[in-house]
Amino acid sequence: MYRVVLPEGVIECDDYEHVEHGLECYIDGTFAAFVPYENCYALVDEAVVDGDERSVW
Repeated sequence: MYRVVLPEGVIECDDYEHVEHGLECYIDGTFAAFVPYENCYALVDEAVVDGDERSVW
């Protein structure tokens, strides 16, 4: 599970792909959203974040 942090909130997705001008987010293999790099504050991999020690929130 990944979280894309935006100025307006958070998008949760299963997978993502870097494309020319941003990130394409996918849920269950289906395209869900495009996030331009300039609107992306952070990309968080939930498998790496340990417990409640999240510095992004």
